[in-house]
Amino acid sequence: MPESYGVSGDPAPDQPGAWTRIVERIAAARNYWVSTTRPDGRPHAMPVWAVWLDGGLHFTTARASRKARNLRHNSAIVIHLESGDDALILEGAVEEVRDPGTLRRYAAAYKDKYQWRLEGRETADVTYVVRPRVVFAWSEAAFPASATRWLFDTDDRAGSVRRALRIPAVPPVVFAFLTDPAKIGRWFGVEAAGDARPGASYKRIINAGHVVSGTYLELVPDRRIVCTWGWVGSEKLPPGSTVVEIELRPDAGGGTQLQLTHRDPVTKSGAGRAEIWDHYLPRLAIASSGGDPGPDPWGSG
Repeated sequence: MPESYGVSGDPAPDQPGAWTRIVERIAAARNYWVSTTRPDGRPHAMPVWAVWLDGGLHFTTARASRKARNLRHNSAIVIHLESGDDALILEGAVEEVRDPGTLRRYAAAYKDKYQWRLEGRETADVTYVVRPRVVFAWSEAAFPASATRWLFDTDDRAGSVRRALRIPAVPPVVFAFLTDPAKIGRWFGVEAAGDARPGASYKRIINAGHVVSGTYLELVPDRRIVCTWGWVGSEKLPPGSTVVEIELRPDAGGGTQLQLTHRDPVTKSGAGRAEIWDHYLPRLAIASSGGDPGPDPWGSG
């Protein structure tokens, strides 16, 4: 916080049991103000009902709603509990919940909390989960001494690897380098194949012993790619076992803000995938901005 707020240095350190009390407050709240961003950059706020489950805040909204359309464009979100006297603010990014078991448990908890059934609108609605990256909390009566901030790893406990990168190229160019096999081969592995359309399969050959395969789930031209991901021949993480979500947003400097989330609901571990994206995203940035990243050093196996 700025020094003018009276906070000296970092917010107050966590005290034993403090995070447990914060979780209890999040879970017990009734209404949650969610703030999203329209494609043109204007903010949007709306209250929702939500349930804290498995370390994340789950909420449901119509796929056609303004907030859902905003989140398809930009998954970043800020959530504020109702009170301004005892403030509690969560920052993070949404992920769509697709696991049937999780959805059933969430629906049961939602009914218990709000006496309202969610069933019957599965195709019209979308359920999101937000696992906080940053949480702020303070009491007005004890401010600034009560101001506390919690920071969480971007590679979270649910096995998600998250990366953000600015690329000095416009979104249509970056999108092409993420979907056109000929362009993918310039920065990822030694060979790429597959049509970029929902339901179609793809293959990325890093070397003879490491082949990635999956299926495209969603493509919004120049803006969003969602696909499954797995290793050919692997028993632990076969094709289809993890999900990659890539968001592209234009910035004021004529470039692209890329946000990548690689979710692993199977092993719940980001091991290996962080290394992959830390290796390949800089190569993508070079290739899509007109440079030559050179032969992939992993290509020889």
